[in-house]
Amino acid sequence: MQNLVFISFTIFVTVGLIYFVYKFMLGLNGSAADEDELQITESDLLEQLNILFREKKYYIIENLAKKYLEKKFANDEVRLILSRSLFESGKFYEAIEHARIISRHKPDDFEIKNFIVNCYLNASKPLEAINLLKEIVEQDDTNSVAIKELAQVYLDTNQKISARKMYKRLEPLVFS
Repeated sequence: MQNLVFISFTIFVTVGLIYFVYKFMLGLNGSAADEDELQITESDLLEQLNILFREKKYYIIENLAKKYLEKKFANDEVRLILSRSLFESGKFYEAIEHARIISRHKPDDFEIKNFIVNCYLNASKPLEAINLLKEIVEQDDTNSVAIKELAQVYLDTNQKISARKMYKRLEPLVFS
C-alpha cells in the first residue's frame, strides 16, 4: 500500500514538473502574448528549482535557470541555485562564473566567496582559492573561518611556513 502511494505521488510530481517545464518553455519561446513577459513568478520558479535541486535534477535546473536569467539577468537567488547545481554536476568553472556575478552584486557576502573557494578547490585550482581567501582575510582579519581555511589550503599545497603563520594568527581569535 505504501509503495502504491509513493509511486502515485512520484508520478504526480513528475507530471507536474513536466507540465511546469512545458509551460515555462512555452512562455520563453515567444508563444506568449508578450515576448518580454515571463509565464511564471519568481517565487514559483524558486520553489520549483529548490524541488528539482532536492531531487538532484541538475540538468533541468541548469536549463530553466539559464533561460530565466536570459530575461532577468540580475536575479541572484536563481543564479545561486544555478551555481550550486553546476557545482553538483562537476561544472566548477561555470559555477565560479555565476557565483562571481553574485559576488559583484554582494561584495561583502562571505558565504558566496566561500562557495567560490570550494569551487576552486574542487577544480584543482588552489592558488586561486588562496588568493580569494587572502582577499577575504584582508577585508576581515577576525574571520577565523577564512583564516583556518587559508591555513588548511596552505598545508594541503605544502606551504608549511605560510600555514604555520595562519595558524598562529588564528590562535588569539579562537582562544580569546
